[in-house]
Amino acid sequence: MKSMAKMKYHYGLKIRCYPSDQQKQLIKINSDASRFIYNEMVAINKELMQLRRVKLPIDIVQDRIKQLTMRQNAKQMS
Repeated sequence: MKSMAKMKYHYGLKIRCYPSDQQKQLIKINSDASRFIYNEMVAINKELMQLRRVKLPIDIVQDRIKQLTMRQNAKQMS
């Protein structure tokens, strides 16, 4: 069997699936969770960008920057 790189054309399959009600709920939960994580990461990056523009070495700002950089790790968010 040839690898995809050696084939002249790349072929794909189009598949349609019909999930059950339980599977639909799981898909919705997972998509909601991924959207939440994405929005949180965007918010963290925005706040970090604004805080880093402050050039004064204020302790509260520096502590918040440390907290946000620790939260950037997606494993800690879950």
